[in-house]
Amino acid sequence: MNAILVTGYRGFELSIFQDKDPRIDVIKAAIRKDLIHYLEEGVEWFIFTGNLGFEYWALQVAKKLQADYPFQIATLFTFETQGQQWNEANQAKLADSSRLILSNTPTKAMRTHHNFDNIITFWFKTRKVPTFFMILKMKPN
Repeated sequence: MNAILVTGYRGFELSIFQDKDPRIDVIKAAIRKDLIHYLEEGVEWFIFTGNLGFEYWALQVAKKLQADYPFQIATLFTFETQGQQWNEANQAKLADSSRLILSNTPTKAMRTHHNFDNIITFWFKTRKVPTFFMILKMKPN
């Protein structure tokens, strides 16, 4: 299985607090370019963890690319209660992640590190290359 774990900054870590922030379009364009590159290299799966920000934007891009490329999307949640404390709009985004072809939620709320360890082990055994979004130098707003 050629799979890529997609993860990155949360929106608030980039000082992006609204879905209509113009920087999201620039980020999505970069994501699209990278995902297409990986798809052309033979990637079959993109794996997400249900986090907001970069991961959610990448999920949106990936769903659109499924019309043109044959690949699968999976979400592996770290916590059973992930997003439970989020506002309604963010919970709707999380629900979007859980409607994927493969979605796994731990059966118990994580009380120890074992759920996280098992998911990390799966990621590293099945991934081809991780996808990270990093800003090397940021100017203050």
